[in-house]
Amino acid sequence: MAREWQKLSMKQWVSRQWRNAREVLRWRGARYLLILGFREILRPILYWHVWYIFDRDLRQQLPEPDARENFESRIYSGKNALENAGLVNSCLAEYIPADSSSRLERGDALAVTYAGTEPVGVSWMTFSSGLELAFGAAWKIQRGEAVQYDAFVHPRWRGHAIQSVLNVAMYRYARDHGIDHVLASVSVFNSQSLALAKRRKKSKLMTVFLLRVRGINWVFAKAGGARFESRFLKSPRK
Repeated sequence: MAREWQKLSMKQWVSRQWRNAREVLRWRGARYLLILGFREILRPILYWHVWYIFDRDLRQQLPEPDARENFESRIYSGKNALENAGLVNSCLAEYIPADSSSRLERGDALAVTYAGTEPVGVSWMTFSSGLELAFGAAWKIQRGEAVQYDAFVHPRWRGHAIQSVLNVAMYRYARDHGIDHVLASVSVFNSQSLALAKRRKKSKLMTVFLLRVRGINWVFAKAGGARFESRFLKSPRK
């Protein structure tokens, strides 16, 4: 039974990796696929991330979503949020993180966008420090700030501007709860989200580079545009 489960898990992992590769090729092109593929090859030895950190000033006029179709977004919080949002048995169920319950317990909010009654996209927002970016580097959130993270749109619904629908829903919710600035990290390899950030004229605060060497568990952190410690609790350098 254990071997059968391991085989099934491996098949699921291979299937997801292949699906991800096709998505990267479709939406970002062959150049990004090669770069990300090279990074995956090096994963047993070392791994790295490069992010742009953006700031959305909610005191300015908020944009309208880019979607031409009618989508509805709702915000959920509390221990029953996943069930109330209809995510448990939806097409998004396999993409919901295992730590979702702990996120909700610490007060994070979950935005869900629906096409009719079907959940098609999600995004998270936290209002307290401690959310990990990667490799032990955790966000430092000041008063009047929040961090939007882990936005995801089901592959079947990409290309419908659902990300913009999620963003606007989160901005309005945050503003209604006394938040003036929403921070977010966007990978330099995520061309769609970067294009959306540019179109929305978000302010880029800094660039963050993190590299971890496995085995010795050594992490190198570098930031451009601002000090690393200005936005993160501590340097993960070991």
